[in-house]
Amino acid sequence: MKTYYLIDFENVGNEGMNGCESLTSNDRIYLFYTENVKSIDVNIIGNHGSAKFYVLKVPVRKQSTDMHLVSFLGYLIGMNKDSESKYVIVSKDTDYDNVIKFWKEKKKLSVSRAEKIAGAKKKSNNEKKADNQGKKTDVQAQNIGDIKKDSSEKTTKSQLNNEIQQELKKAKVSAEVMGFVTSNVLKHIGQKNNKNTVYRLFIDKYGQAQGLDLYKRIKKFL
Repeated sequence: MKTYYLIDFENVGNEGMNGCESLTSNDRIYLFYTENVKSIDVNIIGNHGSAKFYVLKVPVRKQSTDMHLVSFLGYLIGMNKDSESKYVIVSKDTDYDNVIKFWKEKKKLSVSRAEKIAGAKKKSNNEKKADNQGKKTDVQAQNIGDIKKDSSEKTTKSQLNNEIQQELKKAKVSAEVMGFVTSNVLKHIGQKNNKNTVYRLFIDKYGQAQGLDLYKRIKKFL
């Protein structure tokens, strides 16, 4: 079963992402934000377990984030009408509760609200095994200097996040671009043909000119 986390980032901020590092490949994160957001912690974005991560910028309007998030929830429900899925709105805003009540009563769907990803779902034994296997795979894939286990490994990854962030700040890219680039650099470090893979991802996402510029800036980290 897939679980979709819809993050009202203007409401919960970086704290709402707490727990994302333990998610599995069956999870999806959609982060909604406007340009009014002061900062998004790249360290958190770069470490979201095995989940797929998407950043969605919406216009600055009154309740704009709420409306876009609820609209996208309806889209996801329609897209998954033939499969069993769970939906979690991550927000402190109780106004979402009426929408949640509607879907639960009318369609008997699993829709809920939580203030942070952590604690929003209790993992089954199979999911815990998948998490452990995913963590082992991540460690094997990384090849950054002399990465140590436990605390030293976390320190190295955090340092790399900061270095990539500083490099991208020179290009004055948006938080969305910074998150996408950082996440994919960390994901593909140590993998075979990783430079070509990352290059193609950037070109496909941002076009030849911007994609090539981004690749040149982060190539030294791969």
